[in-house]
Amino acid sequence: YCKVTADTRVYTTQVQ
Repeated sequence: YCKVTADTRVYTTQVQ
């Protein structure tokens, strides 16, 4: 699941 966030660093963390 990829959660779209304003910060790409957070985006990478949310990729599971």
